[in-house]
Amino acid sequence: MIATQPTESKRVLIDLALATPLILVVPVGFGLLLTLWDTELNWAALGFGAAGWAIALVLRSPVALVAGRVSDSPHAVQRSVMFSSGPLEETARLIVLILVGREFGVAFSIGLGWAAAEVVYSLVNGYVMASLNLRTDEKAAQARQQLQELGLPSQVSPFWGILERVSASALHIGFTLLLAMWPLLLLATIPVHSATNAGVMAVLRESVLRAQGVVAVVGLALFLVGLAAFGKI
Repeated sequence: MIATQPTESKRVLIDLALATPLILVVPVGFGLLLTLWDTELNWAALGFGAAGWAIALVLRSPVALVAGRVSDSPHAVQRSVMFSSGPLEETARLIVLILVGREFGVAFSIGLGWAAAEVVYSLVNGYVMASLNLRTDEKAAQARQQLQELGLPSQVSPFWGILERVSASALHIGFTLLLAMWPLLLLATIPVHSATNAGVMAVLRESVLRAQGVVAVVGLALFLVGLAAFGKI
Protein backbone atom coordinates (compact mmCIF):
# COMPACT_ATOMS: atom_id res chain seq x y z
CA MET A 1 0.00 0.00 0.00
CA ILE A 2 2.81 2.38 0.96
CA ALA A 3 4.74 1.53 -2.19
CA THR A 4 1.83 2.17 -4.51
CA GLN A 5 0.81 5.48 -2.87
CA PRO A 6 3.46 7.66 -4.61
CA THR A 7 2.77 6.01 -7.97
CA GLU A 8 -0.99 6.59 -7.69
CA SER A 9 -0.44 10.17 -6.52
CA LYS A 10 1.90 10.90 -9.42
CA ARG A 11 -0.71 9.59 -11.83
CA VAL A 12 -3.34 11.87 -10.27
CA LEU A 13 -0.96 14.83 -10.61
CA ILE A 14 -0.33 14.01 -14.28
CA ASP A 15 -4.06 13.62 -14.91
CA LEU A 16 -4.67 16.97 -13.24
CA ALA A 17 -2.14 18.62 -15.53
CA LEU A 18 -3.91 17.08 -18.55
CA ALA A 19 -7.35 18.08 -17.28
CA THR A 20 -6.38 21.66 -16.39
CA PRO A 21 -6.73 23.12 -19.93
CA LEU A 22 -10.15 21.50 -20.31
CA ILE A 23 -11.27 22.84 -16.94
CA LEU A 24 -10.09 26.35 -17.85
CA VAL A 25 -12.09 26.15 -21.09
CA VAL A 26 -15.33 25.79 -19.10
CA PRO A 27 -15.75 29.51 -18.17
CA VAL A 28 -14.66 30.47 -21.69
CA GLY A 29 -17.39 28.28 -23.12
CA PHE A 30 -20.04 29.84 -20.91
CA GLY A 31 -18.80 33.29 -21.92
CA LEU A 32 -19.17 32.40 -25.57
CA LEU A 33 -22.81 31.48 -24.95
CA LEU A 34 -23.55 35.20 -24.66
CA THR A 35 -23.13 35.49 -28.42
CA LEU A 36 -26.33 33.46 -28.79
CA TRP A 37 -28.19 36.48 -27.45
CA ASP A 38 -26.06 39.15 -29.16
CA THR A 39 -24.74 40.19 -25.77
CA GLU A 40 -21.16 41.14 -24.97
CA LEU A 41 -19.29 40.01 -21.89
CA ASN A 42 -19.02 42.77 -19.31
CA TRP A 43 -15.44 42.50 -18.07
CA ALA A 44 -15.94 44.87 -15.14
CA ALA A 45 -18.94 42.83 -13.95
CA LEU A 46 -16.86 39.67 -14.42
CA GLY A 47 -14.23 41.09 -12.07
CA PHE A 48 -16.82 42.14 -9.51
CA GLY A 49 -18.27 38.63 -9.61
CA ALA A 50 -14.87 37.10 -8.92
CA ALA A 51 -14.32 39.59 -6.09
CA GLY A 52 -17.71 38.73 -4.59
CA TRP A 53 -16.82 35.04 -4.58
CA ALA A 54 -13.47 35.80 -2.90
CA ILE A 55 -15.13 37.90 -0.21
CA ALA A 56 -17.67 35.15 0.51
CA LEU A 57 -14.80 32.67 0.79
CA VAL A 58 -12.90 34.87 3.25
CA LEU A 59 -16.02 35.26 5.37
CA ARG A 60 -16.12 31.50 5.90
CA SER A 61 -12.90 31.68 7.94
CA PRO A 62 -14.55 33.23 11.03
CA VAL A 63 -17.29 30.58 10.79
CA ALA A 64 -14.69 27.81 10.75
CA LEU A 65 -12.81 29.45 13.61
CA VAL A 66 -15.88 29.71 15.83
CA ALA A 67 -17.01 26.19 14.94
CA GLY A 68 -13.55 24.87 15.75
CA ARG A 69 -13.66 26.44 19.21
CA VAL A 70 -17.13 25.08 19.92
CA SER A 71 -16.37 21.55 18.76
CA ASP A 72 -13.26 19.45 18.11
CA SER A 73 -15.13 17.33 15.57
CA PRO A 74 -14.02 17.81 11.95
CA HIS A 75 -17.55 16.85 10.90
CA ALA A 76 -19.08 19.65 12.98
CA VAL A 77 -16.68 22.26 11.57
CA GLN A 78 -17.32 21.01 8.04
CA ARG A 79 -21.09 21.17 8.49
CA SER A 80 -20.90 24.70 9.89
CA VAL A 81 -18.82 25.97 6.99
CA MET A 82 -20.96 24.08 4.49
CA PHE A 83 -24.25 25.50 5.73
CA SER A 84 -22.76 29.01 5.97
CA SER A 85 -21.94 28.93 2.26
CA GLY A 86 -25.56 29.56 1.29
CA PRO A 87 -26.14 32.70 3.40
CA LEU A 88 -22.66 34.11 2.73
CA GLU A 89 -22.49 33.51 -1.02
CA GLU A 90 -26.07 34.40 -1.88
CA THR A 91 -26.05 37.58 0.22
CA ALA A 92 -22.73 38.65 -1.30
CA ARG A 93 -24.07 37.81 -4.76
CA LEU A 94 -27.12 40.02 -4.28
CA ILE A 95 -25.02 42.89 -2.95
CA VAL A 96 -22.77 42.72 -6.01
CA LEU A 97 -25.82 42.73 -8.29
CA ILE A 98 -27.30 45.76 -6.52
CA LEU A 99 -24.02 47.66 -6.74
CA VAL A 100 -23.02 46.69 -10.29
CA GLY A 101 -26.27 46.13 -12.18
CA ARG A 102 -29.04 43.64 -12.83
CA GLU A 103 -29.34 43.69 -16.63
CA PHE A 104 -28.99 40.31 -18.34
CA GLY A 105 -25.47 40.80 -19.71
CA VAL A 106 -24.21 42.29 -16.47
CA ALA A 107 -25.81 39.60 -14.30
CA PHE A 108 -24.55 36.79 -16.55
CA SER A 109 -21.03 38.27 -16.40
CA ILE A 110 -21.18 38.52 -12.59
CA GLY A 111 -22.23 34.89 -12.36
CA LEU A 112 -19.49 33.89 -14.79
CA GLY A 113 -16.89 35.77 -12.77
CA TRP A 114 -18.14 34.00 -9.68
CA ALA A 115 -17.77 30.64 -11.41
CA ALA A 116 -14.37 31.49 -12.93
CA ALA A 117 -12.94 32.40 -9.52
CA GLU A 118 -14.12 29.05 -8.20
CA VAL A 119 -12.49 27.30 -11.16
CA VAL A 120 -9.12 28.83 -10.30
CA TYR A 121 -9.57 27.99 -6.62
CA SER A 122 -10.51 24.38 -7.37
CA LEU A 123 -7.45 23.94 -9.58
CA VAL A 124 -5.10 25.38 -6.97
CA ASN A 125 -6.72 23.19 -4.34
CA GLY A 126 -6.38 20.18 -6.64
CA TYR A 127 -2.65 20.72 -7.09
CA VAL A 128 -2.19 21.23 -3.35
CA MET A 129 -4.02 17.98 -2.59
CA ALA A 130 -2.07 16.08 -5.26
CA SER A 131 1.20 17.37 -3.84
CA LEU A 132 0.03 16.46 -0.34
CA ASN A 133 -0.49 12.86 -1.39
CA LEU A 134 3.07 12.72 -2.70
CA ARG A 135 4.50 13.72 0.66
CA THR A 136 5.36 11.22 3.37
CA ASP A 137 5.91 13.57 6.32
CA GLU A 138 3.78 13.54 9.46
CA LYS A 139 1.77 16.68 8.64
CA ALA A 140 0.76 15.28 5.26
CA ALA A 141 -0.27 12.00 6.91
CA GLN A 142 -2.40 13.93 9.43
CA ALA A 143 -4.10 15.87 6.64
CA ARG A 144 -4.92 12.66 4.79
CA GLN A 145 -6.29 11.19 8.01
CA GLN A 146 -8.57 14.20 8.44
CA LEU A 147 -9.96 13.63 4.94
CA GLN A 148 -10.68 10.03 5.81
CA GLU A 149 -12.41 11.07 9.04
CA LEU A 150 -14.65 13.38 7.02
CA GLY A 151 -15.47 10.50 4.69
CA LEU A 152 -13.95 12.27 1.70
CA PRO A 153 -11.85 10.52 -0.94
CA SER A 154 -8.21 11.60 -0.77
CA GLN A 155 -7.65 10.95 -4.47
CA VAL A 156 -10.29 11.47 -7.15
CA SER A 157 -9.69 11.53 -10.88
CA PRO A 158 -9.18 15.18 -11.90
CA PHE A 159 -11.25 14.56 -15.01
CA TRP A 160 -14.32 14.61 -12.76
CA GLY A 161 -13.42 18.28 -12.29
CA ILE A 162 -14.48 19.06 -15.86
CA LEU A 163 -18.06 17.95 -15.24
CA GLU A 164 -18.00 19.54 -11.80
CA ARG A 165 -16.97 22.94 -13.18
CA VAL A 166 -19.62 22.83 -15.92
CA SER A 167 -22.31 22.02 -13.37
CA ALA A 168 -21.09 24.51 -10.76
CA SER A 169 -20.74 27.27 -13.34
CA ALA A 170 -24.29 26.69 -14.53
CA LEU A 171 -25.42 26.79 -10.91
CA HIS A 172 -23.68 30.08 -10.11
CA ILE A 173 -24.88 31.80 -13.27
CA GLY A 174 -28.39 30.50 -12.66
CA PHE A 175 -28.44 31.79 -9.09
CA THR A 176 -27.15 35.17 -10.27
CA LEU A 177 -29.74 35.53 -13.03
CA LEU A 178 -32.57 34.63 -10.69
CA LEU A 179 -31.47 37.12 -8.04
CA ALA A 180 -31.01 39.77 -10.71
CA MET A 181 -34.60 39.32 -11.85
CA TRP A 182 -36.17 38.76 -8.41
CA PRO A 183 -33.96 39.92 -5.49
CA LEU A 184 -36.46 38.58 -2.95
CA LEU A 185 -35.59 35.08 -4.17
CA LEU A 186 -32.64 35.41 -1.80
CA LEU A 187 -34.93 33.76 0.73
CA ALA A 188 -35.05 30.71 -1.55
CA THR A 189 -31.53 30.68 -3.01
CA ILE A 190 -29.92 30.56 0.44
CA PRO A 191 -31.50 27.25 1.53
CA VAL A 192 -31.23 25.75 -1.98
CA HIS A 193 -27.52 26.58 -2.10
CA SER A 194 -26.82 25.13 1.35
CA ALA A 195 -29.00 22.08 0.72
CA THR A 196 -27.21 21.36 -2.56
CA ASN A 197 -23.83 21.48 -0.82
CA ALA A 198 -25.12 19.25 1.98
CA GLY A 199 -26.51 16.76 -0.52
CA VAL A 200 -23.26 16.63 -2.45
CA MET A 201 -21.19 16.05 0.68
CA ALA A 202 -23.53 13.31 1.89
CA VAL A 203 -23.54 11.47 -1.43
CA LEU A 204 -19.82 12.00 -2.09
CA ARG A 205 -18.96 9.57 0.69
CA GLU A 206 -20.74 6.85 -1.29
CA SER A 207 -20.21 7.77 -4.93
CA VAL A 208 -18.41 10.55 -6.81
CA LEU A 209 -20.68 9.91 -9.79
CA ARG A 210 -23.84 10.45 -7.75
CA ALA A 211 -22.39 13.57 -6.17
CA GLN A 212 -21.61 15.01 -9.58
CA GLY A 213 -25.11 14.07 -10.69
CA VAL A 214 -26.64 16.15 -7.90
CA VAL A 215 -24.70 19.26 -8.92
CA ALA A 216 -25.41 18.66 -12.61
CA VAL A 217 -29.18 18.36 -12.13
CA VAL A 218 -29.48 21.36 -9.80
CA GLY A 219 -27.05 23.48 -11.83
CA LEU A 220 -28.72 22.82 -15.18
CA ALA A 221 -32.17 23.46 -13.73
CA LEU A 222 -31.15 26.80 -12.20
CA PHE A 223 -29.34 27.85 -15.37
CA LEU A 224 -32.34 27.16 -17.59
CA VAL A 225 -34.78 28.81 -15.19
CA GLY A 226 -32.49 31.85 -14.96
CA LEU A 227 -32.36 32.16 -18.75
CA ALA A 228 -36.13 31.71 -18.95
CA ALA A 229 -36.59 34.51 -16.39
CA PHE A 230 -34.95 36.90 -18.86
CA GLY A 231 -36.82 35.43 -21.81
CA LYS A 232 -33.69 33.95 -23.37
CA ILE A 233 -35.16 30.49 -23.93
